[in-house]
Amino acid sequence: MQASNVIRIFAAVILLGGLIGYVIYARGPSAQSLAESAVRAKVKDPDSVQFRKIRYSDSTKSQVCGEFNAKNAFGGYAGFRRFVYHSDSVAIENADPNFEMWWGLYCD
Repeated sequence: MQASNVIRIFAAVILLGGLIGYVIYARGPSAQSLAESAVRAKVKDPDSVQFRKIRYSDSTKSQVCGEFNAKNAFGGYAGFRRFVYHSDSVAIENADPNFEMWWGLYCD
């Protein structure tokens, strides 16, 4: 194999690797991981959060509905509550005044 062919192959591999890396980076985190982070940011013990029944509410996968349970200030689990993640914010059942509206709009 000639040196020029080796250089071309090497350059193609580097270019392809960079392109794949860019696509992965540009895609960013999923709405589900953003939703889970937003919920954890609102509870007293973020490490205790348990999630269930998580689903995307639309075909673009930008709104997330689900339930979570977390430990309260006394160290006991408080019971599962619903949440809706939309537009980079989260609405939590019994904590946000607009929760029922968001749940009805995105999750029913």
